Formats: sequence, C-alpha cells, structure tokens
Amino acid sequence: MNNSMIVHIRNEADYEVAIERPEVLFHAEGGTPEAVERDTLSTLVDRYEDENYPIAPPTPLEAVLFRMEQQI
Repeated sequence: MNNSMIVHIRNEADYEVAIERPEVLFHAEGGTPEAVERDTLSTLVDRYEDENYPIAPPTPLEAVLFRMEQQI
C-alpha cells in the first residue's frame, strides 16, 4: 500500500500538511520510496515558500551591520 503524501501545494492547508510529512520520513534510508517522497515534498515546500514567503535581500546597511555583529 502506498501512503505517499505527494500533492501540489496550492494553499495554506496543503502547505501545513506538506511541512509535517518530511519530519515523519526524516530517517528514511536513501533510495527507498519514503526517501523519494521526503525529498520531493521538501522540494515542493521550498518552492511554495519561495513563491509565498519571499525573503528580500538585505540593504547594504543591514548587511554591514550583520557582518559587524558576526565579528563580536
């Protein structure tokens, strides 16, 4: 029986389901159907997050301040 959870992530409800499933499959052995499912879902989640929660690059000032904090 195939319990694959691979679906298109079209909305927040799909997203919530999709982000929990890879945690269940975290220790799946490479090459198994579970590992393929985990990797595919992770890619779909990344894509959804990139499209719906973009992270703007820092301003030059923010970048300098961050780098200065790293030196402390």
